Amino acid sequence: MKFTVAVFVVVGVTFCFGYPSREDLLKYGDIWDDDDLSDIVNSGLEEFERYGDFLDKDEWSLVPQVDGFFQLVNIKQTEEEYKNMPQPLLKMPITFQLHTRLNPEVPQFVRENSSLTLMESKFDPKRPTRIITHGWMNYAGSKLNLILRKAILDNCDCNVFIVDWSAGAKTINYLSARYKVPDVAIQLADFIDFLNLFGKMKFKDLTLIGHSLGAHASGLAAKKVRRGRVHIIIGLDPAFPLFSYKVTDDRLTPDDAEYVQTIHTSAGYLGFMEPLGHASFYPNWGTNQPGCGFDATGKCAHKRSYLLYGESLYPNNSFIPFDCLDYFGFLQHSCVLMDRSIRMGGEPAQQNYPKGVYYVPTNSESPFGKGGP
Repeated sequence: MKFTVAVFVVVGVTFCFGYPSREDLLKYGDIWDDDDLSDIVNSGLEEFERYGDFLDKDEWSLVPQVDGFFQLVNIKQTEEEYKNMPQPLLKMPITFQLHTRLNPEVPQFVRENSSLTLMESKFDPKRPTRIITHGWMNYAGSKLNLILRKAILDNCDCNVFIVDWSAGAKTINYLSARYKVPDVAIQLADFIDFLNLFGKMKFKDLTLIGHSLGAHASGLAAKKVRRGRVHIIIGLDPAFPLFSYKVTDDRLTPDDAEYVQTIHTSAGYLGFMEPLGHASFYPNWGTNQPGCGFDATGKCAHKRSYLLYGESLYPNNSFIPFDCLDYFGFLQHSCVLMDRSIRMGGEPAQQNYPKGVYYVPTNSESPFGKGGP
């Protein structure tokens, strides 16, 4: 297999890393795991973080291109150029796949604005509703959805919807997927309003769960919902590349729901460093995760967020956090155990409504929860 070496020179700093050629992507793509492709197109992000301190990361980002190469781009300029491009006349196809304890494995497809598909499904407005939205390079059958779907149904008699936007997400072009997020959010917001209007779903029973780009899609959807206010959002390592902490209208924020909780496991690399929720949890200080070994791309750490959250949904949740008081205290590693009743994640997530910034120690493998000292 041939490998191409890409070299970037930016203000005298060189980024150099290897990855398969486009020919190999096309030739071997069918036998590679989806997450392996994610590895390929993200492999330059750590180099950017390591040597790019002279750049304002709210203005610049290193992103993969459709031909397999990487390019350092200005976020605002790229966004303006994308907005000026001709947009497709048809909406990106998205499916909403329902799982309940009556059909835990085989989904039922509920179409937005099709009250018939909703009535014929096993949706029950008396149950709590959970909506899971995946990120880049994923789809309904990805490990993220399989793990969280099972964990939720094991612990909650819920309606669990999987939002499959793989038509926009399964591309080696991260930039393309990132700018599909507003489209995902619009359709998700319409679907939530539809569930409330025709399915009698109560907003107080609704939790949105999003991983990576899906976290921002969930937040943006909550901003756009018209018939009520989303109760809870869980952001699992919200995506960092091509988002800015200073710009809040296109990303997850604490104002998007009654309660927002975020779990940061690849902070500053594939995920946001800054706290984005009422409560923000940083397992193992949010960056290198034990058991991931040499995780140059951050892929292992990025995935760890949903593994930890899935485990937290079970009754023996032992993710006991240390309170850092605020983000500054977290950066100083000044965190203490103050309330042993607080847990990261959990089902239901609103238990005790913890607020603040927290450090959470974990084990290197499942069971990840360490409990308290």
